[in-house]
Amino acid sequence: LWFLSRTKIKLIIYFNSTSLSYRNACKLNVNLVGCKIIFPNKSDALMNYELITTPTLNKSDCLILGIFTDNQLPDYAATLDKQYDGLITRLRKSLVELSDVAWQADFNGSSLLIIQCGDKANYAADNLSKRIAEITSHLFKQRVTSATICMPQLENQSPDWQAEHMVLQFETHRYQLLDFKSRKNQPYSIESVYFYLPNAHPKTIESAEGIAQGINLTRTLANLPAN
Repeated sequence: LWFLSRTKIKLIIYFNSTSLSYRNACKLNVNLVGCKIIFPNKSDALMNYELITTPTLNKSDCLILGIFTDNQLPDYAATLDKQYDGLITRLRKSLVELSDVAWQADFNGSSLLIIQCGDKANYAADNLSKRIAEITSHLFKQRVTSATICMPQLENQSPDWQAEHMVLQFETHRYQLLDFKSRKNQPYSIESVYFYLPNAHPKTIESAEGIAQGINLTRTLANLPAN
């Protein structure tokens, strides 16, 4: 990326590979004198985002279910509820207000997180964004490495729009710049996120990942010291 700084032109080289050393960088056919070489920060490891067709407890470390106050359980949640002797029904009774959560840890080797999404009539993109923020906070604190997220589908947006939105929202909260921190410099443990969103296409997830990588790179460049 070339940019003009006063009267000097600087070159910033960003290597999206943790295996590339300075020695190997010098083999590139460029003059590195006066250049700034940016290696990925500790949180730059790419996440694995996927769409799944059937949510289960054993797919990941944690299964997250978003439910409405005024609605019956969706079919997939009702199936899981029956499979686990009414566990979801029992847990949802404690969810009284919007954003309330119920966490069942170490259940059949996984965890179950149920989050209250409020009334169905008021469920919109801003509501979804807030719930994703709360979900990421819980996952980061619990050092979860993989999660399956099943959120209600937005009625005024397409499944592909929602899939992209959830990936970008998750990445917004996952982003860290740890290179200059001496304390609390451990990256989040999360590595894989699976979304249950019928009728969304896998290519949408791939596109969202590319957009997220570009946003994260821009944030890293903006946060780096000037010299």
